Amino acid sequence: MNVAWRRNKRLFSNALVVYRTWEVFVVTQKEAAHGKAEKLSSLNPAPPEFVEMAKKNLEQLTAIQSDLLEEIRDANQKWLDRIQSEAALASEFTSKLATSHSIADTTMACQEWLKRRVELFTEDGKHLMTDSQKFMEKAARFFPISWFSNGRTGGSS
Repeated sequence: MNVAWRRNKRLFSNALVVYRTWEVFVVTQKEAAHGKAEKLSSLNPAPPEFVEMAKKNLEQLTAIQSDLLEEIRDANQKWLDRIQSEAALASEFTSKLATSHSIADTTMACQEWLKRRVELFTEDGKHLMTDSQKFMEKAARFFPISWFSNGRTGGSS
């Protein structure tokens, strides 16, 4: 009986601790609901101006990332289209070689293929430069202008 009494006493003590913890939680929730939450929010170390500035900067960063991602998607689509045109050119060249019956036909097919390849390489270079420039312009928006000017007007030196 002594063992059962000790065990019940421990259970009762544990239940009492749980009840008091719950009671403190309920009281805290009631105080927060009745406007005492302002006292708790004053413990926030960041002033509201700083929070607003951080929020604005985060929105700007998100907008820049969206623009950059859109540029990447556009460039990706251009290069996928380019790969498809390359596959079509290779298929056309292969069929012309397969149907050629003379050295002149084969030479003509090779010359047309080479001419088209040079055109595609030229277009690739232009697209690469344009895409790189757009990408760098968008990526440069990530950095404050003060990083590039060394605190002087008129650029860095």
